[in-house]
Amino acid sequence: MSDPVVLVSHGFQPSYEKAFANGLARNGLAVSVITSDRSLAAAFEPGVRAIPLRGSQDPNRSRLQKTRRLIAYTASLYAFLLQSRSRTLHLMGVFITASVPLGWLEMLGYRLLSRRLLLTVHNLLPHDRHTRLNRIILQRIYRMPDTLVVHTKKMRDALIEEWHIPADRIVQMEHGVDDLPIKTEAWQADVQGRLRLLMFGSVSRYKGIDIALEALRDFPDFPVSLVIAGECRDPDLADELNRLIEHIPAMHAVEWRRGFIPEPEVQACFERADAVLLPYRHIDQSGVLLTAYRFGIPVLAFDVGSFADYVTPETGVVVTERTPAGLRAGFRHMKDRLPELQREKIRTAARRYLWEETVRVLLPHY
Repeated sequence: MSDPVVLVSHGFQPSYEKAFANGLARNGLAVSVITSDRSLAAAFEPGVRAIPLRGSQDPNRSRLQKTRRLIAYTASLYAFLLQSRSRTLHLMGVFITASVPLGWLEMLGYRLLSRRLLLTVHNLLPHDRHTRLNRIILQRIYRMPDTLVVHTKKMRDALIEEWHIPADRIVQMEHGVDDLPIKTEAWQADVQGRLRLLMFGSVSRYKGIDIALEALRDFPDFPVSLVIAGECRDPDLADELNRLIEHIPAMHAVEWRRGFIPEPEVQACFERADAVLLPYRHIDQSGVLLTAYRFGIPVLAFDVGSFADYVTPETGVVVTERTPAGLRAGFRHMKDRLPELQREKIRTAARRYLWEETVRVLLPHY
């Protein structure tokens, strides 16, 4: 008997891919996942089958190697889907390429080769590419699937009111968190009075890392250490950030850990921080925010997207003025509030977002 659900993420966020699949499996669903060499297949539940079609995602490959691998992957993926046309297909990551026009062709192929088609919409428009053409093409893409899955009410309302997608074709599923850690480290204030901040995940302009660095350039109140953990695939942005880091005052410390952070190191990376910093220019929802809660780490975030719905007085600080000056005020507010932001209470709040709970709203749509 064929598996009822095939999950395709194209290598998008291995922890998300793994946790989503395991959440379905814990609800009794048989699932197949199209995996890459970054997929956490060893951590899949017994009911999850890994199908290794994506191959290498080594960022150091040549452009020719990447192109050849992309073509081979696309061919093998469509061949697999052609052989199993009775399956339900859920694209829960991103498109194969960064091109929205090519994304339309990709979705057309999925539509033709699946019995039921679901698409998770992580952001209504691609980061830093809010163009009119992209909106026109995505309007057509969003009409292809049987069901669109979104992680916030704000996104659901926007799809209905602004994108004119019928409400009965949209499912709001809360972004989940992975299993809470069994062992955790108790928080202790830095002996030198530093505020220790973490910015985690791929480095992109919309995440406002430059805003954080600009804020530090003129902040004499107390020392701040900032760890940036993630790879940047935009050379111009990387050069810009390197220049900003060079001019950070000596009282502060900035460390950029370039590259993918292995799963076994993620917890320690978060727990060394006093707070996770999210000065995003735009976002609909962020898995980093809920990952912070999983480890009990408070969040300091700009008021964008649905952040204000998730960052409460018990879990962090929301900054309404989305400027370096506003962020400096946020540094002060977070430093003052750290003793009262209890990590165990934040982890308790995260329990409501466990994946096996959040995915249940999808079961009728499979």
